[in-house]
Amino acid sequence: MVGGLFLNHLDNRVEGFPLTRLKSWYLIALFPLVISDLVLQVAFFTRLDPAVITSCCGVVFEVAGEGFGSSLASLPPKITMPALLLLIGALLFLTFTPGLRRTRNRYLAFAFCSLAGLVLGLLGIVSFVAPYVYMMPALHCPFIFLDEDYFNYGYLVYLSLFPASFFGMSTGILIALEWRYPSLKVVSTDRKARYLQWSGIFWLTFLAAAYGPIVKFWIMAGGKADLFQVGY
Repeated sequence: MVGGLFLNHLDNRVEGFPLTRLKSWYLIALFPLVISDLVLQVAFFTRLDPAVITSCCGVVFEVAGEGFGSSLASLPPKITMPALLLLIGALLFLTFTPGLRRTRNRYLAFAFCSLAGLVLGLLGIVSFVAPYVYMMPALHCPFIFLDEDYFNYGYLVYLSLFPASFFGMSTGILIALEWRYPSLKVVSTDRKARYLQWSGIFWLTFLAAAYGPIVKFWIMAGGKADLFQVGY
């Protein structure tokens, strides 16, 4: 849905509306997905059995458990922490380095790194961000810290990660659209630079949100303790 709004926003600013056919195909492809989502939701709620006890997210994302959630929680922080830090560092380098030419390859590299940053960012939230927020190495739930008990800290994390990756990937989408529709360059050239800056600002915010709890823990522990030191 966001992609459709993005295409429509861009198309309305170009004479001749070159993306009209693309938007039509996009809506045709989107329609069965929307219907499927509606059918699945209705089926889920109509068959919901209140007598069935479900596992809380703390159990789903338990390191010693089984399933996809437990696999994510089992990712070693000593790998995900530096990997995410290096990737965000590369994104910030591509964004804010003075004198770095805004070439096609730069935008494409930024778009692919933003996609990788979205995936690695979500993995990092489960692996180390959430435990440091809770200050509990065994609790990896990526949802509890959205609660007011943790000052809704999760919103800062997610509302910086998602826009950062969206605007970052949009630079690559604009490159692809320019290749197919050259008339878009009238507006897309300026928007690529703008999206690059916006994405960089959001990545910087996510960096502070993701690693802030770690810094806080180190300060409280006098720099001599590691939340996961038992697991190392």
